Amino acid sequence: LSAQIKELEAYYGTKLISTRKGQRKLQITEAGYSFINKTRQLLELEDSIQMEMQSFNDNAKGSLRISVSPAISNNIVRRFLMPFAEMRPGITFQYRQEPVAQQFQSINNGISELSFSSAPFFDTQDCDKLVLPNRYHLYAIYSDKCDFCYEGESMSVAELKNKALACSFVYSHYITKAFMEYGMRPKFSLLANSGSAALEFVRDGLGIAIYGASTRNELPRDLHCVRLEESSLTFDLLLYWSTKTNLSKTSQLFLEFVKERIETDDF
Repeated sequence: LSAQIKELEAYYGTKLISTRKGQRKLQITEAGYSFINKTRQLLELEDSIQMEMQSFNDNAKGSLRISVSPAISNNIVRRFLMPFAEMRPGITFQYRQEPVAQQFQSINNGISELSFSSAPFFDTQDCDKLVLPNRYHLYAIYSDKCDFCYEGESMSVAELKNKALACSFVYSHYITKAFMEYGMRPKFSLLANSGSAALEFVRDGLGIAIYGASTRNELPRDLHCVRLEESSLTFDLLLYWSTKTNLSKTSQLFLEFVKERIETDDF
């Protein structure tokens, strides 16, 4: 193994593994971590190419590579993936639950072809999108152990002044903009890759989570949930794909299926 690593280091002209004098423990360098991440992407792409090539033999077979925001995952599976799988039993699904920022990377790097997102991509220059009928609202969520209490189904972010907040990195951007409209800045105690981490953080009364959902049925039943009133904190559910490359036949079939389902279903 050490000979193979030295061969790679010689080929790329940089250290992938470092050692310290007197220590037998190996440490991965920054270049080493980058090499590992890129290699993983290449392996995933190789698997995807292998499966996708099968789709050219029969339109009803192949691989469908999708990224989905975790908070809307169950909704997407129920409304789109399950009925599509029944229609196309030969399809293999590669299904990734990822935060919005990671979804953008997956689309750009060709890891996923389609992405159901609960918030807009910051950069859509090389993307096209389909707007889904559902709208996605942000809620303030807290437990009985929290020192905060609000009577009512909706409120302004101004009510959260000086309160410890927990949310995803993506939503922190929109929350900050909403606070600044009132001449305030939010007090974040936790920023995470996903909203589920924010929910767990506040269960013991450590603060108030900002979490998104398209219906109240998607919200945790053991916590208090109050919808935030600001229009800037309500989003369209979006289906993105890259315009840098053509969609595979399997993804084209699925996209047409989603469009037809939107037109015929009661959302």
